[in-house]
Amino acid sequence: MKERVSRLLASRAFIVVAVLLAIVLLLPSLRVGFMMDDYTQYIWLEGGPYSQGGRVAFWDMFRFQGADRATFHRSLDIGFWPWWSSPDLRLAFLRPVTALTHAIDHWLFRDSPALMRLESILMYGGVVAVVGAAYRRLLGPTVVAGLALLLYAIDDAHAVTVTWIANRNAVLAALFGIAALVMHDRAVKDGDRRARWIAPLLFAVGLLAGEAALGAGAYLFSYTVWLQKGKWTERARAFAPYVGVVVVWTALYKLGGYGAWGGEFYIDPGHEPARFAKAFAVRLPVLLHGQWSFPPSDMWLMVPPSWRWKVLPAIVIMALAGAVVLVFGLRKTNQNAFFATGMLLALVPVCATFPGDRLLMFSGFGAFGLMADFITAPRDGLPHARRLLVRGLSGFFIFLHLIAAPLLFAGRGPSNSTFLHEPIERVMASLPPSSELAGKTVVIVNTPDFLTAEYAFAARGRRGEARPERIRNLGIAVRGRAMLRRTGEKTVELTLSEGFFQEPFSLVFRRADTPVQLGDRWEVAGMVATVKAFTPDRKRAATVEFAFDEPVSGASFVWMTWQDHTLKVMAVPAVGEEVEVPVLDFATAMEKPKEPS
Repeated sequence: MKERVSRLLASRAFIVVAVLLAIVLLLPSLRVGFMMDDYTQYIWLEGGPYSQGGRVAFWDMFRFQGADRATFHRSLDIGFWPWWSSPDLRLAFLRPVTALTHAIDHWLFRDSPALMRLESILMYGGVVAVVGAAYRRLLGPTVVAGLALLLYAIDDAHAVTVTWIANRNAVLAALFGIAALVMHDRAVKDGDRRARWIAPLLFAVGLLAGEAALGAGAYLFSYTVWLQKGKWTERARAFAPYVGVVVVWTALYKLGGYGAWGGEFYIDPGHEPARFAKAFAVRLPVLLHGQWSFPPSDMWLMVPPSWRWKVLPAIVIMALAGAVVLVFGLRKTNQNAFFATGMLLALVPVCATFPGDRLLMFSGFGAFGLMADFITAPRDGLPHARRLLVRGLSGFFIFLHLIAAPLLFAGRGPSNSTFLHEPIERVMASLPPSSELAGKTVVIVNTPDFLTAEYAFAARGRRGEARPERIRNLGIAVRGRAMLRRTGEKTVELTLSEGFFQEPFSLVFRRADTPVQLGDRWEVAGMVATVKAFTPDRKRAATVEFAFDEPVSGASFVWMTWQDHTLKVMAVPAVGEEVEVPVLDFATAMEKPKEPS
């Protein structure tokens, strides 16, 4: 039996087995509807958000907020961005190849998330195929190559990426990026002249699919250092075309006004090198932990900011301890040096965004090459204590990445609906009819995040229903107390005991270290927000006054707050009165309500 399994893993046919296994395990996710950004993509393909004033080119649909400040202020005025957004907020990505696939989806499968998701799943099948080809070229027709492919194919982190339609850019970046590595190996080892120009072309297409393809550049560099033979000048000449591709791509990125900064989720390394270095020191160990172990790196989002510096040392210690044991059990080969270097370098560019398993498509290629070697490497030559440690870690990897992995891989796609689909549908269903919101200002007093309500209105937009004239989210609080006080005919004050601008979903649009002074003002259409008081530690704004142009109890306003797993209409208090609004942590707020017994 063991010999049969070994022959299967080492055979070329196992690539087909791995592809089919990955596709079949992901099929249950087809029953999940649109998720988060999936809703807004329809709006962009129809011509952009309400602030744009006209259609945008389909290939530029990932330019959510460019350098144009007039567009930024129009977005603030309608509530597409929250009032506390950084004035230099930029969220613009150059992804024309991915955008083309979404445009085709919009044309062929406009209202069918199942067909769109199936398309992404089939693309992932292509990723598994090229990963299998890469392992076989680098490791030969061996058990290690087959095991590495199996580990990669059913990694549950990839299920998150593949089943989220809007995250297809990462799948395409991996498809073209790893294919470029395969062709580069053919060019170097086999002297294939066609591969010499096909490989850089594939790398370029990968970059135009998504920035994550820079991870392929990490492996191409690592290949040059560890696997390519010959003089360093010859190696440099072989690597030079990829440097040229990156230089041209970077120039296009800068000249086109692309980039992402202004908040904590996205940091542009070239624009904010110091902030990126600080974020890198935190995000790298979190991503490494998510790559090798459990729970997923997405859980970092759920850790309260005040706890992160307490949790991070434990993550770093576990990562270092695991790395030491891993090195003890690895064979000292150039292939393992290639995988380790490529894995670490591939994580550098993705540290520009908040940690999440969706970022592990490229690092997984190196990680599972190492893990497969670690599991299969002989132990006899190791000292007794070291052998026990190596066997223990190997058993952990086998349990998590081979035994539990198929269940996690098949389950994480459908489970995404808990946080990324169902809450949006619930909010959309709970909103008053569009006819009652047309021309009005919807004021959301407190919500566990800014995006869920915004996606709910986008979902209505997909159905052709009108959006309110303006949406005003006053604050985000998931802990402590939130008190709303009516101070005048046109003014209210919101007091958050834990302070403003400190929850992760507040910081999508604002830097955490942006100073706030007493009396600071933000002006948007029909409303002025003014800081009135600080938290006792003087670190955050605690009370903000909101002055509107019209009486807040008038017919032009609809007041809402998050309650019982969804948004509900509330009555604004009378002048001089104060009411407490519900505060729920994000996980509790997003979970599906229990059926009454």
